[in-house]
Amino acid sequence: MFIDDGNNVGTAELISHDEQGRIKLEESLRLALANSFQEHAGRAFTNLAYTAVRYRNYHLAMRVILMTELLTPRNTTWTH
Repeated sequence: MFIDDGNNVGTAELISHDEQGRIKLEESLRLALANSFQEHAGRAFTNLAYTAVRYRNYHLAMRVILMTELLTPRNTTWTH
């Protein structure tokens, strides 16, 4: 499934300073949101924010946090 693979591989690439990882993570996030896969979306948001803060890309971190607030339903519950 691309959503899961894009999330995992994208995170690993981004940690390795490969900008293609951010693109994969953002695509994984887009697909997760489009298909109402909240857990995958949550992982993508978390991985994007984590890597942004880790590498001091605070502009990206704030963008991800704001997107999370705007796009995450208030009644989201996790099943795992």
